[in-house]
Amino acid sequence: VNTVASENPDEAGRYSMDVEYGQYSVTLLVEGFPPSHAGTITVYEGSRPGTLNDFLGAMTEDDVMPEALRRFE
Repeated sequence: VNTVASENPDEAGRYSMDVEYGQYSVTLLVEGFPPSHAGTITVYEGSRPGTLNDFLGAMTEDDVMPEALRRFE
């Protein structure tokens, strides 16, 4: 399933968005600049509300398992 959503910030640069559980690819679109992939976030059923930076900086399974061990999967 591919869902596209966008949100424009207010005068102070704030925005909010309610999303369903799942994995999202985050792309930043700023007028006059090419699109920039900010990263991928995962929202779990038990995820607490947070900022985009909170989700972009969250550890994933890939962060916990060293590359050397992932080769044997």
